[in-house]
Amino acid sequence: MSIFSMERILQLQEEGHPIDIGTAGENFTIEGIDWPKMEAGMMIRFGSILIRLSEPCAPCSKIGSSFMENKFSRIDQNKRRGWSRWSASVIEEGTVSVGDTVYLEGN
Repeated sequence: MSIFSMERILQLQEEGHPIDIGTAGENFTIEGIDWPKMEAGMMIRFGSILIRLSEPCAPCSKIGSSFMENKFSRIDQNKRRGWSRWSASVIEEGTVSVGDTVYLEGN
């Protein structure tokens, strides 16, 4: 699965990018986590699920329409640390609802 930050989406919109929730290919958009501090291995709980971050997602041309001039590299971890989406593995399955609290667990 992949996740992205609501705070980052809002910042990108302020820069003029036409990005919106889900348009960068993420499965879940979450808020309330200090995105620049994300690291592989971190555990995040939201709803009743628990995920472990695997690695930053490399952006590709499929999400180009979410960025001015198709510059999807704007969220490339190698160019702008702390701006990428993240791949994650589900550790505990469960349910998620809009508005569920998101928090780091056991980190």
